[in-house]
Amino acid sequence: MSDLCPVYAPFFSAMGCTSAIVFTCAYGTAKSGVGISAMSVLRPDLMMKCVVPVIMAGIIAIYGLVVSVLIAGDLSVTMSLAQGFVQLGAGLSVGLAGLAAGFAIGIVGDAGVRGTAQQPRLFVGMILILIFAEVLGLYGLIVALIMNTSGSDMKGVVRKSFLLVTVAQSLLSVCINCYWDKVATGFSFLRTGHQVTLLRPCWFSYNDSYSLRRSDMSANTQNTY
Repeated sequence: MSDLCPVYAPFFSAMGCTSAIVFTCAYGTAKSGVGISAMSVLRPDLMMKCVVPVIMAGIIAIYGLVVSVLIAGDLSVTMSLAQGFVQLGAGLSVGLAGLAAGFAIGIVGDAGVRGTAQQPRLFVGMILILIFAEVLGLYGLIVALIMNTSGSDMKGVVRKSFLLVTVAQSLLSVCINCYWDKVATGFSFLRTGHQVTLLRPCWFSYNDSYSLRRSDMSANTQNTY
């Protein structure tokens, strides 16, 4: 585990997986089913014809299922925090888009099947409206797939970054015992005896710089005598 790959990183991916499958709820199916049941009392012959809204509402749940399976396949203990955030966004994209599409399909389907029972010519118009409502969930699926692919590509980048950080820490640990008075870049390596960091900017306090000069002068005086 590291700062780039904390232990809680898979939690965000799991929440994205849950959001993708939960938010694509069965509201559209329930709302359309109520309208079909009420319409079938007057026109039972149109029941099978008007079941289209229920089918289209069920397709939205498939969108969420696809994204959830893809996110669940990338879950691992060593995944990066950035990948978890991206997969959470992917799950929310398809989940919230599916939720909006489900509401649209449910409302249109309920009113559409009731109107079709009184005027059969409304059936084609209802189907067109349902298609455009279904496309909202499809847009969320496309964005979620793109985000999930981008999150999967972050694995190699995070591994390279972690390797560079490890190498840099190793080099700094080797230089801890080195003594440098001044560095051209404006940083100073202080003695190990001082309880300060290894790298310190040149604008440290006047007292620190004064004490360092006094210690150097006393050391030079002792060497002279």
